[in-house]
Amino acid sequence: MENFEKQLEGSYVVPGLLVGGFAALGTTIGGLLGFFLSGGIGQFLSQGWAWTIFGVVAGSLLSSSIGLIAFALHIRKIKNSLSQ
Repeated sequence: MENFEKQLEGSYVVPGLLVGGFAALGTTIGGLLGFFLSGGIGQFLSQGWAWTIFGVVAGSLLSSSIGLIAFALHIRKIKNSLSQ
């Protein structure tokens, strides 16, 4: 366990980068998908803005969860490499 803690001392940035990077990517993709699937510029002011916000929220939630899963897999890989 001590080796694992020493290994993680300098890697406190990893979860923030994974979750933040995936969240930014998902927010961008979700917002663009919501905007274009709602009808683009022509429909944005009537009801398209609601679909754009829905796309942003759904994209950021899904991608944040993917980032957390990726971090969990990263930690598992570190634990397995230290135990061998």
